[in-house]
Amino acid sequence: MGACHPPRAARSRSWRASAPTWSCSSETSAITRTTFPSSRPGPARQEHDAGIDRATAERAYGQAGVELLYNSAGRASVRGATLTVVGLDDPVLGHPDLGAGLATVRAGDPTLWVVHAPGWVEEVPRDVAPQPSAILAGHTHGGQVRLPFWTPYTPRGSGRFVAGWYRDTIRPLYVSRGIGTITLRARLFCPPELPIFTLIPPV
Repeated sequence: MGACHPPRAARSRSWRASAPTWSCSSETSAITRTTFPSSRPGPARQEHDAGIDRATAERAYGQAGVELLYNSAGRASVRGATLTVVGLDDPVLGHPDLGAGLATVRAGDPTLWVVHAPGWVEEVPRDVAPQPSAILAGHTHGGQVRLPFWTPYTPRGSGRFVAGWYRDTIRPLYVSRGIGTITLRARLFCPPELPIFTLIPPV
């Protein structure tokens, strides 16, 4: 994959990659409904805290037509364009296995990696192949309580990441603020978000 260039805009962000070229924009100011194929891949964060085992989660999501991705890849095709999604287990309470996740990914496939906690991204060797067009993560809740030039707390596994685009990782990383809270049931200067990514295949 070629270089991605997420700009510095706060409300609407985008990245562009080449070979092949995909463009993606995320807008956090609105929520829309998207239609997917009948079988759609979904990255799994095994509900360790709730004690939900993998088999139970797979069965529940399967009834909704969602294929959970545990260190594995799934593909979704819409109007002739195919996107590969690599879902990795939770780095904090699980065991992400990138080798297993990439086992069926072909060089040149437009690919997104999805992992719950972003701190793990720092551990990925920069020469790993094939590389994704971008990486999506959450976990941090954006810090929840944000003060000028300071975020007092992020959960274990966040690393140095708080929210938004990061361009100095192996590939561009987007960390969502999400819509919930953890530990402290409050947000300050940290509005919730549900990013919407629009993927545009090569012309």
